[in-house]
Amino acid sequence: MSYLARLKSSNSERTDNQRTVKTAKNHLDSFGSCHDGHFQKIETDPATLAELEATANRLCEALGDDAERRAVMLEDCREFPPERWPWLIGYLNGEAARIEQAAREAAITDDRRRCAEGANFASGGRCLAAWRGELSGMVSRRYSPAQPERLRRCEGYAPGPNDSDRRQGRERWPGLAENEGVNDGA
Repeated sequence: MSYLARLKSSNSERTDNQRTVKTAKNHLDSFGSCHDGHFQKIETDPATLAELEATANRLCEALGDDAERRAVMLEDCREFPPERWPWLIGYLNGEAARIEQAAREAAITDDRRRCAEGANFASGGRCLAAWRGELSGMVSRRYSPAQPERLRRCEGYAPGPNDSDRRQGRERWPGLAENEGVNDGA
């Protein structure tokens, strides 16, 4: 028997087996469908949907998600079965609270600052400490940090208006002058 013939015979055997399995025992069997043809429609509560969306937005905010990821999260939440929304709201609130707490703890223990938070960061992106020649090492007077939102330690840091620690960078991190003036490490 050729390969093609064996394939055809195995397919026909598989089809016959499937038919046998699906054959009803008698005329009253329904295979799980409703006898009267009615299906229960699950009503969605607008208040619960609004709470779910607010909770999803809270989690996205805690994660720092962009608009595209936030839209995907909201779409996924809306597709979740409505009868499970109260559970999902509780779960998402718990995750958001955990992430927010971790961020608060990290902010307390992390002494690094963002260039954009400091007084020496000009609106055009230039480092004013470098412009004045205050940074040691081989730093150009035209230095502009490539990632001003990245946490770092810098001897030229000057506290911004929202920084409760009013010490200058040289006072906060005295060992930086020996290490080229900027440290991105933790």
